[in-house]
Amino acid sequence: MGGAAARPALGALWREFFESRPFGAGDLVLDIASGAAPIARQCADVLAPRRRPRFVCADYAPAAISAAKRLLSSATPAGGGAPIGFSGVVCDARRLPFVDGSFAAVVSQFGLEYAGPEAFGEAARVLAPGGAFCSVIHARGGAIARECADNARDVGGALDAGLIRRARETLRASLE
Repeated sequence: MGGAAARPALGALWREFFESRPFGAGDLVLDIASGAAPIARQCADVLAPRRRPRFVCADYAPAAISAAKRLLSSATPAGGGAPIGFSGVVCDARRLPFVDGSFAAVVSQFGLEYAGPEAFGEAARVLAPGGAFCSVIHARGGAIARECADNARDVGGALDAGLIRRARETLRASLE
């Protein structure tokens, strides 16, 4: 699955994750490489206000945190009540600025894997004993891997055909 096709499956995964745990309003959930906070938005639509944890969304990109803040503050949760509690932190997932064991849950959707093995270690460090961890990653041989292989094949074909070299020559000639 890719793009919009993946949304129902991801929604079901996060719905099950949040419904199956005894979260409360005082719990903290860290979303690493949060992007525009789709996990927090899913949680807000699933849990009643008294069961909604507070989200800390961490991302390397300031624009992602700004988008998350805008979307979470303006969204009306399907379950009713106030928008989900949220704070955003711009940081590197390999060096999280949080105290050991401070989160009831650590989550990530297609982000943690890009930061590398250190990021998984950091996720473990900040997770409270008995806490919950869930990370959606791209599977070797899965749809994303196949798409990347197709893209690599197409680029290789363009290189083999001399298309890139020709484009450079044309550009260079037009600038002279």
